[in-house]
Amino acid sequence: MKNLPYLSAFLITVILAINVYTSGFTESVDRIMIRATAKMSLLLFLIAFCANALHYFINKKWTSALLKNRRYIGLSFAVSHTFHLLFILLLQFYFDAQNFEERGVATVLGGAVAYLFLYLMAITSTNQMISSIGIKNWKRLHVLGSYYIVLVFAISYIPRAMSDSNYLPFAIFIIIALILRMTRFIFLRLEAENRGK
Repeated sequence: MKNLPYLSAFLITVILAINVYTSGFTESVDRIMIRATAKMSLLLFLIAFCANALHYFINKKWTSALLKNRRYIGLSFAVSHTFHLLFILLLQFYFDAQNFEERGVATVLGGAVAYLFLYLMAITSTNQMISSIGIKNWKRLHVLGSYYIVLVFAISYIPRAMSDSNYLPFAIFIIIALILRMTRFIFLRLEAENRGK
């Protein structure tokens, strides 16, 4: 799966090329790409976010493969979400759609912090960087960053799912992901306590 980040970039480029070929590069196409990259990013993130928990509860070859390649899945999320950001910036500055004003300051700042975590996590996703900052600091960064990002996704998708059924599957995926992570954490704590007795 080492080529997965490149595959993600290629897939987004193909989707963009098809839309531009059929409709031209319009604001409508840009908004389509914003929605497409948002959903692609969410799915990639949730796979990486849940890989450990899935393998813990379902010890199969496919969950082992997900866990082994979690780094590349995470980097693919970074690629997809970078495209997402570029399309948002195009909407704001090229199409002058006043997207930032529509979203509000809190939403924009919350998203900016999520991107900061995203890029810090991507930059530190090499063995060399893990050795440089230390495994404990690496774990702190990635746990804090991943929970912050999933919170941003939850705030974005769960309220919308209440009024728009198109968002419902993604809201359910987020809830399941959080339940899996928290349940694994509880089970690991119980196992540690039992070993300590």
